[in-house]
Amino acid sequence: MRQIVRRLPLVLAAILLAASLQGCFFGPSNSVRLSALPKPGAKPVTRLIYGLDASNGSLAVALTRYDEATGDAGNCSRFDHTEAESSGTGITYFVFDVPPGTYIMSFYYSTGYLAGTDAPAFTVPSGKLVYAGDFSKSTEPPGAATLHPLRLERGGIDAAKATLGTGSEAITLAEMKPMVGRTNAFLCGL
Repeated sequence: MRQIVRRLPLVLAAILLAASLQGCFFGPSNSVRLSALPKPGAKPVTRLIYGLDASNGSLAVALTRYDEATGDAGNCSRFDHTEAESSGTGITYFVFDVPPGTYIMSFYYSTGYLAGTDAPAFTVPSGKLVYAGDFSKSTEPPGAATLHPLRLERGGIDAAKATLGTGSEAITLAEMKPMVGRTNAFLCGL
C-alpha cells in the first residue's frame, strides 16, 4: 500500500502530461464534419457550403476556422477546417457541419493557394446555412485556386440551391470580407 501511495503523484503527473500533449500524439481535433442539408423543419444547424469546379483540373480546397482577434487558425489541440477535393467535370457541392465563426482559405491544404495573397474571410453565423461560393483553378497564377468573382458566375447561390435540392431554400450567401492580418502557424509533434 505504501508503494502505491508513494507512486501516486508520479502516476498523476504522467496522466496530466499525456492529457496536455494529446494534440502532439493524436493530432488536433476537428469538429467540422462533411454533412448534408437538414430536412425541412429540422432544428437550426450551422453549415458551410461551397462548390469546386474541376473543369480546369483536379482541385482541393480547405477552409479553416480563424480567430480574427488573435490570428489563430488552429493549434495542437483544435484545428477546425473543411477539406474537399474534386477531379470531375462541372461543379461539385460540399456541405459541412461547422462551428460558427470566420473561415479563411487554408494554404496548407488548398491546391495552388499562395500564402501571403489576399484571402477572403467568410462569416458563418450560428444556426445558418451559408454558401461561400464556387472555387475553380485559375490560369493566373497557373493552378491557383480562386473564388469565382462576385460568387455569382454561372448562377452562384441559385445554381447551388437548384443542385442541392430539398432543404436548400434556407441557404444564404456568406458575408465575405478581407482577412484581417496573417494567420499564426503552429507545429505539433515531439
